[in-house]
Amino acid sequence: MGSRYLAGWEVDFRSTDETVRFLKTQGVNKKDFDFFRKVQGALELKVHDTLIKKLYEHHDYGDGIEKTLLDENIPLPLQDWPEHEVFFLQKSNEGNHRLGGKKPSSLKLPVSPQSKLPFQYLGTIDGTDESFSWLNVRELHLVYPLYECNFGIYLDYSDPVQPKILEPITLTDDWKFDDLELRAHVEFMETRYQCTKKVRITDFLDEDSDDILLCGVPLWIQQPEIPVCPVTGECMNFVCTLHSDFELKVSDQVLGEKMGSDASLSFGDHGHLYIFYHPGSKVMHLRAQW
Repeated sequence: MGSRYLAGWEVDFRSTDETVRFLKTQGVNKKDFDFFRKVQGALELKVHDTLIKKLYEHHDYGDGIEKTLLDENIPLPLQDWPEHEVFFLQKSNEGNHRLGGKKPSSLKLPVSPQSKLPFQYLGTIDGTDESFSWLNVRELHLVYPLYECNFGIYLDYSDPVQPKILEPITLTDDWKFDDLELRAHVEFMETRYQCTKKVRITDFLDEDSDDILLCGVPLWIQQPEIPVCPVTGECMNFVCTLHSDFELKVSDQVLGEKMGSDASLSFGDHGHLYIFYHPGSKVMHLRAQW
């Protein structure tokens, strides 16, 4: 009987579909299990064949790791699943990934026939970086409608510079702003990031800083919302989490003054944006939580 490890703890093992998505997305090795149990929480599974003999939850409540037996003899829908490596994007002037900056001239932003609300260019992941080579694309441009209400968006990146919205459309104008025409032209000051395999946990948990972005395995603010590709029906791969960041200001000072407290990169109520991608179908999924 050996141990397997999962990042996070919110999973209902009675639901086969939910369990499969969680195993395929949140599986980690012992080292990264230790990271997750210190920053949020994690699960240790004592497994024999396709049975969880004992299920433990690990949490660090500030005075050491607490290990709790949650359940026993739980059947598993999978005999094996991948162990993902945790890594990070950290702000660095020498970085080859970026948030903000001028939208590439060749990039055409998606347009929804149901909503007049515009998408904004967020940044670009460098697909030539070894950590992102699985994307199978040289550059992955990130776009998202910051100023509208949605419950997760799927974009087709078959043409990497002309992403298109996939059905079903989830966009609404419930958050419509009076200055919508101005917000259509929002750009943010360019900030560079570089990949790193190791950061100090205290820096990662610093509530006054958004300098470090998590990649490899998502750390959910709310209940996990792991997407399935609408084209293939397969579980999608996690790319990274973007943070709301007061330091990523609107680059146009005049526009920024008109936007007031909204004049920086923000997802909902200062939340996080979770980005997933399927390299086979070239479909991206973006979902905000706060």
